[in-house]
Amino acid sequence: MGLQRALTFAEIDSEIDAYVEVTARSQPGAVERWSFALGLFSGGIGSLLATLMGGALGLRIVQFALAIECASFLVWLGSFLVRERRTFFRVRRHFAEELDGDYVRYRECITWLDAFPDNDVGCRLRYVRDRKSTMSYRLGLFTGGIERLGILPLLAALYLQFRGWQFGDWSALDQVNLLGGLLLWALLLGYAASWYVIGLKNRLDAYDFVLSERLHSTQKRTPP
Repeated sequence: MGLQRALTFAEIDSEIDAYVEVTARSQPGAVERWSFALGLFSGGIGSLLATLMGGALGLRIVQFALAIECASFLVWLGSFLVRERRTFFRVRRHFAEELDGDYVRYRECITWLDAFPDNDVGCRLRYVRDRKSTMSYRLGLFTGGIERLGILPLLAALYLQFRGWQFGDWSALDQVNLLGGLLLWALLLGYAASWYVIGLKNRLDAYDFVLSERLHSTQKRTPP
């Protein structure tokens, strides 16, 4: 029996990318993602710049930022409705059909991992789980559990900042102080950074899934 080559995380990542490419039928596209991000951050950026500039220029900036925010969210909503139009009337059946297709590609990933030795797969699985624990701990120190609340903390902060504002009342811009604008901007940056880290953690979860299933499948095939 020939020597088996060592497994690398770069190869696992490439294989998972191929899996995601096939199974990403219901995932948001670039237009949907970027329009949501633009709508989410344009308000905070506009508020900060308007607070720094002040006067007539600040008023124009906040009006422009509000227009971009509304237009971006309309594009995002339209893209979302177009992407999910088939699921509105057959939600459970459509989801089941997607699971069937995804499962086939998932098993192909597990079969691909059969080419690597059990000891190598097991060591990498333990390493991935250790890294996940470390990342979860550090993310918790930074976000304080914001990943469990999703977008709610950001919406709450925006509400507290602009709860007294009415559409067309641009004079309320003077009430937004510099410190409040800076804190809101820091929250937006922290929110974006936390979701970037969560994306990395999701990829570690994917490594965990395929490696643990690979070992489980081997154990089932091994006679007692």
